[in-house]
Amino acid sequence: MDMMQTMLPKLRLNYMRELPERFNELEHLVMEMERMASLDGIFNELYRQVHSLKGSGGTYGLHFISTICHPLEDLLSGLMKQPERLQDGFTDIALAYIDLLRLSLDKLEDGIELGREIEDKLRNLRLRAFSTTRTALIVEASSSLVHFLSESLQQQRFKVEIMEDGYAALGRALAEPFDLLITGFEIKRLNGLALISALQLAGGRQAKTRTILLTANTTIKGLKNSPDYILTKDAKLKESLHAAVREIILAH
Repeated sequence: MDMMQTMLPKLRLNYMRELPERFNELEHLVMEMERMASLDGIFNELYRQVHSLKGSGGTYGLHFISTICHPLEDLLSGLMKQPERLQDGFTDIALAYIDLLRLSLDKLEDGIELGREIEDKLRNLRLRAFSTTRTALIVEASSSLVHFLSESLQQQRFKVEIMEDGYAALGRALAEPFDLLITGFEIKRLNGLALISALQLAGGRQAKTRTILLTANTTIKGLKNSPDYILTKDAKLKESLHAAVREIILAH
């Protein structure tokens, strides 16, 4: 255990020293992809490297890397579905994410706390990347329920992101506030009610996130820091969800 505690700071330092070169490689791949004007092996390599960075950043405690790489990975996933977006401003936005990685690393090395500036830049990039200004985070393990929720929200022009782990979802929502959070009660590591409560207690923009808790337990009512809506997983879920989302849109 003592050996591991001694080694980790050294491994973290070596990892940080490698990051500028890795960021440069991301930039090169983005530029090459634009030059070739197609999705091919270069795209696959770019996606692989972004996904790898997203995971390794958390491993070494550099959570800003995961926070920035997550929406960049979402942008790449969207490009797979709509390749025509390669010629529709993708390159500028992808490069802006990479520049934000560099800026965050520079600030960290200078001992400057990563705060609201990074959060604001991420939010602005999201608005540039997607045509809608409404964003939703779904935290749920059931693939069939996630599919139903995603379709319903996309019909209402929400940009949807999906996670299964409550603790990871909290970190994401604290770093990059969403307009709407829909979560099941039984999710990994942090239940849905605790996730919603933590967001509300965080204050600031996070407290403005509208929340929907999905549960089979009809007795969850009147709690402190309760969700905006508690929807029961029953035959009327589609109707209840539509009504709740409609209210949220009208109040936005």
